[in-house]
Amino acid sequence: MWINIISAIITVISLGSLLLYRRQIKSFCRQLRFIQNNETNKIISLDINDKEITELSDCLNDILKKQHQLELDYKRKDKQIKETIMNISHDIRTPITSLKGYFELLLEAEDEKEQERYHEIIKARINSLNEILEQLFTYTKLQNDTYQFVFEECNINHILYEAIFSFYEDFKSKMIEPGVSIPEDSCIVWANGAAIKRAIQNIIKNALDHGRDQIVIEMLRNNKVEITIKNKFPSGDNIDTDKVFTRFYKADTSRNHQSTGLGLSIAYELIKCMNGTIAAFIDEDFFVIKIELPIA
Repeated sequence: MWINIISAIITVISLGSLLLYRRQIKSFCRQLRFIQNNETNKIISLDINDKEITELSDCLNDILKKQHQLELDYKRKDKQIKETIMNISHDIRTPITSLKGYFELLLEAEDEKEQERYHEIIKARINSLNEILEQLFTYTKLQNDTYQFVFEECNINHILYEAIFSFYEDFKSKMIEPGVSIPEDSCIVWANGAAIKRAIQNIIKNALDHGRDQIVIEMLRNNKVEITIKNKFPSGDNIDTDKVFTRFYKADTSRNHQSTGLGLSIAYELIKCMNGTIAAFIDEDFFVIKIELPIA
């Protein structure tokens, strides 16, 4: 008799637990459908206190939180890219508009010297447009988390010399002779050579566009590689070193440089991808950018 009573009690308890489990599962499904169909930060709530059900709830909430964060990251990057395209559209429109005008002047010009002058202007505008598009392409590429750089052993000395020499004509036209100090002994880093070169070129171009009189490029080797690029800047510029690596930051928006405002932001992202660090600071009347890279 007692066995029958105990069995009945166990059966009732089991049925009660089963009903609670079924009710909780239905609640999970209802909450998940609501979360799926609505933009909400809501997480799964529990109606019963059970170890296995609590563990299931925690797992579901972890998935929901990660999914919500992915959605936020996607929206943030999508917004950044849209803002980038909107901001850069003016920079693209300007050289295209001027190209049309100079092409018309070129067609109307009869003097060979005048034709040559318009030809050089058109060439410069096309180069400027190519540079803007390349900056936009690089920036959007860096926003893609799936993009991976190919790393290899790179001679940082050679990369630095190549980056400096690529601005030979620019230094010459501005009558600036950069102070260059690079060790003779080769230094090898494990990185992507093209990415490092691009970052250094962006920093040098920034120095040429916004600096004056003097540009100094130095490299030191200790337990890591240190590259310093500094330029004198006009006394009227109020440079916020905490913002120079953000998109579209310009210390002096009144001056008209053909710049996307992405150069230093791209340099920052590239160096970060190379497992390096990059920082900006003011040293007396010099604006300084310092890069540190691990030695292979």
